Amino acid sequence: MSFLDFFITPRAFAFLGLIPPLIILYLLKLRRSEVVIPSTMLWMRSLQDLTANAPFQKLRRNLLLLLQILILLLLTLALTRPYMKSSGIEGRNLCLLIDHSASMQTLEGDGTRLAQAKAAALEVVDGMERGDKAMVIAFAESADVGCELTDDRYHLRRAIEGIQARDTRSNVRDAAQIIRSIAPVNPDVTAVVHGLEVLLFSDGNIQEGERLAALSLPVQYIQVGKTNNNLGITRLSVRNDTSAEEARQCFIQVYNDRDTEAQTTLSLYFEDHLLGVDELSIPPGDTDEAIFVLPDLDAGILRAELDLEDALARDNTAWLSVKPETVIHVYLVGSPDSIGLSTLRHVFSLDPRVNLSVGTPEQFSPDEETDLYIFEGWSPEELPAGTLVFINTVPALEGLEVIGELSNPPVMGLDKEHPVLRYTNPGNVSIAKALQLTLPEGASTLVSTEGGPLIADISQSFQPMLLITFDIGDSNWPLHLSFPLFMQNVLAWLPQGQVAHESALTTGTPIEVYALPESLVAAVAGPDGSATTLTLDPLRPVYYAATQTAGPYTVTRGEQVDHYAVNLLDQSESAIRPAENVQLGSQQLAAATGPISFNKELWRWLLLGGLAVLAIEWWVYTYRAEY
Repeated sequence: MSFLDFFITPRAFAFLGLIPPLIILYLLKLRRSEVVIPSTMLWMRSLQDLTANAPFQKLRRNLLLLLQILILLLLTLALTRPYMKSSGIEGRNLCLLIDHSASMQTLEGDGTRLAQAKAAALEVVDGMERGDKAMVIAFAESADVGCELTDDRYHLRRAIEGIQARDTRSNVRDAAQIIRSIAPVNPDVTAVVHGLEVLLFSDGNIQEGERLAALSLPVQYIQVGKTNNNLGITRLSVRNDTSAEEARQCFIQVYNDRDTEAQTTLSLYFEDHLLGVDELSIPPGDTDEAIFVLPDLDAGILRAELDLEDALARDNTAWLSVKPETVIHVYLVGSPDSIGLSTLRHVFSLDPRVNLSVGTPEQFSPDEETDLYIFEGWSPEELPAGTLVFINTVPALEGLEVIGELSNPPVMGLDKEHPVLRYTNPGNVSIAKALQLTLPEGASTLVSTEGGPLIADISQSFQPMLLITFDIGDSNWPLHLSFPLFMQNVLAWLPQGQVAHESALTTGTPIEVYALPESLVAAVAGPDGSATTLTLDPLRPVYYAATQTAGPYTVTRGEQVDHYAVNLLDQSESAIRPAENVQLGSQQLAAATGPISFNKELWRWLLLGGLAVLAIEWWVYTYRAEY
């Protein structure tokens, strides 16, 4: 690094060229008017300037000249904006981005990584000087603004100290979106904050780092943590044993992040009853699996546990909600020659949970056992109880009318939040024609085209109903993966509870709660003992989103109690070894493990020094004039 690298505007050194003209001014001899006086005794000082006739005089020692040169030097240095490396922040707008994901709960000495990150962030706040501002964003799977941009250290400290760990993965997507909203990349958009810099406090195990790189802002990565002493459960599922009729197995995978082979005991419980124990030997940086054969179980919670102590305890236990397998009674009604009916029969016949019945409109007779009716090209005058799906036909509902026909309608919009469209993308489906409808009050469009809906939710009271406005046999939808996924989602949409809900949810995923005819209120109990009451909608699911803590959740609606298991099950979080570098798109950001450094500018002090010397110069000049 050269000498000039310590100055932000080294071109200002050109002002040093003013020193020679200043010295020349002191070499010039003053031209005075001649005046006759009686004696020179009282004018001895003035005689010094009269001893030469040349225009220039000899440069003598002069305090004023030295002071003026010093003033010029200080002002020039101030203009060059010199700086030195220092710890803390000064004169900046800082975004303190603090990771509070599952891996930040790793024990490091007497505290956790999150405690270390918070301590490092508090050091930055304590190092703030006048004019400095900072904001606090805590991120895991989602992001929260703890404190907006401010110079109030008290509120910044409270925001940092209030950050709590979550059992979710680390993803900077939402945090980057928040930063983009106040410091946009687009130059045509007015920025709320200028010159924002990001300090990332993390162990480096983050997802979607390219989102930060896309902001084109300076980012400094402050690494916390050292250990990689961890084993974690990364998979837990139940499956049918193909070699034994009606037998079920529990599959568990365990990951070893240590540098050495690990020996551990894995236990499986149903509620508080031990079902089995297995000894695992896991190579370093690898996984091992265990399979347990399950007996007949009632509804409840399976719990897998590792019998060991390591740096991260949150992934040593995992849960799974199980229900006895039930039969779903599906009744297809339509013309036997219909291509659409044939396609539906094929899809549902492949599902072992489905007891399928097929009939013509003339044969149709509702019964109490049927859970799902699908009417293809025909609908009954009196609607049966249960979940109803109408395909290329319109039921007799008030406000639902056919007003025309749409030719070759393209898919233009999707309601991906609706349960029946989960994991589906029918955007490239070709449709020959569709019914043009007006929907009744309270109905919602799930898949839209220009001129009306293609798929709509027309549920009424506590009866779920779907309407597909086109003949699936006149489309290429059955050739797309989204079609069988849609039908599986329809089965999962049954509100009566015959279909088991998802056995395990990822931490941070909302729990869908449906109303029952006898209950419009649900009580949700979390693994930490928290209790929440939800008011339910008779037509739509209500989402319980406070699932950032892993463990079993219980939802009670009237007399019905449902169990949900929420797990981390993420190998990237169980791999707790701190990252020396964070990949931000194509940029690799090295960790800063020492004090946070910055370029501390010195021009303010130089300017103050120049003003002080100017005051001294003025005092010397006036003192000479008086004496």
